[in-house]
Amino acid sequence: MYYTRIRLLKLALLVLFLTMPILYYTREDGHSDNYSVNNLVMKTDIQELANQRLKDMNIQLNRQKHNRDSTGLIININARGALSGTTYGVGHIINQAIIEANIKGGGIVYIPPGIYMIDAVHNPVRLKSNVSVILAENAVLKALPNDRTAYNVIYFSSEVNNSSLIGGTIEGERYQHVIAESSEDINQSSNLYVGDDPKFIKYRNRPHLGEWGYGINIDGASAIVLQNVKIINCWGDGICVRGTPPSVADTIVVKAVSSYNNRRQGMSIISARNVWVVDGEYSNTNGTAPQAGIDLEPNSITQYLKNINIINVSTQKNKGAGIQVTLHNLGIHAHENVSANPVSILIANYSSRTDKFGLYFANGKEPNTPIYGNIDICNVNISRPKIDRIAFSRWSAEFSPQINIQP
Repeated sequence: MYYTRIRLLKLALLVLFLTMPILYYTREDGHSDNYSVNNLVMKTDIQELANQRLKDMNIQLNRQKHNRDSTGLIININARGALSGTTYGVGHIINQAIIEANIKGGGIVYIPPGIYMIDAVHNPVRLKSNVSVILAENAVLKALPNDRTAYNVIYFSSEVNNSSLIGGTIEGERYQHVIAESSEDINQSSNLYVGDDPKFIKYRNRPHLGEWGYGINIDGASAIVLQNVKIINCWGDGICVRGTPPSVADTIVVKAVSSYNNRRQGMSIISARNVWVVDGEYSNTNGTAPQAGIDLEPNSITQYLKNINIINVSTQKNKGAGIQVTLHNLGIHAHENVSANPVSILIANYSSRTDKFGLYFANGKEPNTPIYGNIDICNVNISRPKIDRIAFSRWSAEFSPQINIQP
């Protein structure tokens, strides 16, 4: 695999002879590392832009809260027969309450304290339009053990509009996941290994194991709020925001969310418009690549990264990058003569500590694949990275989005 990381540590005198702007990161010892790449542009208004984007987010949050409060309907899942502490899944009962609230024009489905098991393969919690699921602080929705390559504890389909998930914990089953020695063993009782135990490490990287066990899957839904939620121990991503073309996730607020110890990503944004990721922490992602805190990575040329705002977010102890922008599947292909959707990304007031990289940017697979757009960055603090504070792969002024920096 062709891989080039541009480590552009420049001496001040050398910079005088170059026309490349410089991005500064302050180390804990008070010195500075200087990174430059030939499509960085210095700007002075990015923080102002971030403040405006926060105002836009608050408008959306207030609209959702008004809609939530105006219905007056609250359904307690205990009253519908969903009890904590069971060894069987209660997702179907929670879904019945969600459907009831949806039919009545909207409302709140309340989950009291306790641990509620969810069959994330057959009966994930499926949100509906105009319904909010609110978990008590000590409420946990936990996936039952399974041997599948993919699952969802919480699922927002492309038909869902104006829906929220607030509070509590969403937990995967990475330590109870059933691992088969070979693909033929998955449906047999022999040669199965349970969990993420290090003694079975030789089996964990086999393709048939999968990496798509999601805590929360927003699959083309719109006007969605995730707030004050903790997502832990998922077989794949804590959160996945996506959309199978022609659908695209739109107007997504992820506020004060913690995503910890998930196996593939803390959060993936694959195809979305108008996203706010604010005031959260994405940490300790480990298990299978890319292992980033937050990864922005479309799967095809028809997908979007438009108006993606990552503000007041911290990452730490991720085996991959804190924030990774991977544009391999976007671009203009000469043999197809198709243009990608331009990217627009804002990263402001971001803190990274002991990640592999603080920021990682990767461009297209083809040598001359233009990818257009802007990435705005301001007020970044990256400390004690395992390899480097910032890294670039196949990144150039001619074929990459412009990176705008406010020191």
